[in-house]
Amino acid sequence: MIKDKFPSDAEKIRLDTYTENQNIFSGQHYSAFSARRMASGDTFKELQYIMTNFGGMLSKLSADMLFEEFPTFRFPDGDSDFLEAFMTANRIKMQFYESALENSYRGDVLLRLRSENGKLIAEDINPSCYFPRFNPMNVRERPKATDLAWEVMLDVENKTKGVFVETHESGKITYSLHQLDEGGKVLNELDPRNYDFLGVKELEVKTNIDELLVFHIKNFGVNSTYYGISDYVDLKALMYAISKRMTRLDMILDKHGDPILAVPEGVLDENGKIKRESFGLIEVATGEGQTAKPEYIVWDSKLESAFLEIERLVEFLFLTSETTKSAFGLDKDGGVAESGRALKFKLLRTIAKKHRKELYYDAGLKDFLYTAQKFAKANKLECDGVKMTKDIVRPEIVWQDGIINDAVEQLEVEEKRLTNGLTTTEESIARIDGITEAEAIDKKKKIQKEKKENQPDFLKNPFLNKNQDDGTDDNDNE
Repeated sequence: MIKDKFPSDAEKIRLDTYTENQNIFSGQHYSAFSARRMASGDTFKELQYIMTNFGGMLSKLSADMLFEEFPTFRFPDGDSDFLEAFMTANRIKMQFYESALENSYRGDVLLRLRSENGKLIAEDINPSCYFPRFNPMNVRERPKATDLAWEVMLDVENKTKGVFVETHESGKITYSLHQLDEGGKVLNELDPRNYDFLGVKELEVKTNIDELLVFHIKNFGVNSTYYGISDYVDLKALMYAISKRMTRLDMILDKHGDPILAVPEGVLDENGKIKRESFGLIEVATGEGQTAKPEYIVWDSKLESAFLEIERLVEFLFLTSETTKSAFGLDKDGGVAESGRALKFKLLRTIAKKHRKELYYDAGLKDFLYTAQKFAKANKLECDGVKMTKDIVRPEIVWQDGIINDAVEQLEVEEKRLTNGLTTTEESIARIDGITEAEAIDKKKKIQKEKKENQPDFLKNPFLNKNQDDGTDDNDNE
């Protein structure tokens, strides 16, 4: 519930952190670390600042491992046709992948369901608008009500601002609008129906289901806070330290990259007709009767300790982020593993981190897809012309390991499983090709049919030998 100020001081800290983390992800480190620069007394100019976008690399790796090998969604005895249409119409694969990027750097993902012209719409929206009414005694409990709030410009000419609120409760969604002063203080309540750009026709809309249509998925969490924890939370100091050191090194090398030329005394015109500084040279006094040749003044930088510090900081960055150089192909041997199994051993901590994220996504996506079916059936919604006709089911999700499969190794494993009677042909086909069991059954039938069609006739009929098939018999050969 939006009360006296929007956003409140506590929520503003969360929103500012979202902005800072997004700047890190997108490579805007000069803006992201402005407070750290000021606190450290660093006076780098923006064009001088050197940054390495490890944060962006880390978030992309996280999303790739979760959704590059897209998980298999199974709907036992459910309406697979509707759910397939729902996922296609809403570009679910793309939305889930992008949500994994956002979850990595923000720590939170927000999914919303809504209806539009009789269609079921699914959206991944920015959690900056998310203000849940959660139970502080049990932060793992789903909120009974949730506010989605956006700051809007009500009057451009007079610079009048307001906060538009979409409140989700059991069975209904209500809309409200409040005017804000320049400091964000909530003033009088307005009617959102009077502002066409908000698209509100009724102040209250029935959803016809008990569940809320908003779904919060954490990156990972603890029981001391409702919100999720970003992958960047303990990396910012390391990232800033690396960028700071790289920037200072770059400035030092630039300064000493154009050495001054030292020439014997008397070479320069002392009448001011020649600007010595433009030539980058100085006069050096010589003893009586001595001569000196022009030479450049060079500087022994001795930067080994600085580069060693950067190397150590990078090692700490990999260690703290639970990733390895192998994940980015930066091993000394070129990042080439002998097999898929060997690569997985190198990525044990990274894979464990990915599985941790799965725990939250698995529960969140199952709730999301279950409620989508319920909402669609209760309101007779369709996706790509397909409506719910079967029972509502809780989906099953089969997650992949996120590592590119070694095809030869996988075939060998499945062959051993089949030989030892540990699996069925259909299950092996499903795992190898990454398809559903129903699709695997159809594929097996096609394979068996092709094998039968390609058999020689004498194998199709064992009582017909090869010679008879050729139009001859054994007596002719005799």
